[in-house]
Amino acid sequence: MPDGRLWPVPHPEFISIEPEEERIAILWKGQGGYWTVDLESVSDLEPVSKNGKRRR
Repeated sequence: MPDGRLWPVPHPEFISIEPEEERIAILWKGQGGYWTVDLESVSDLEPVSKNGKRRR
């Protein structure tokens, strides 16, 4: 995010895209709950390895 926040998405099943606008995403937390994200505010995407560390 532009403010430096990171939201991990450990598996594609943890993200839902709003089908009508395709602008809002729901990122499901592993322990329950979720974050709502305006996709227009996402500044970068970065893959992570299976152990959760950033790939280089």
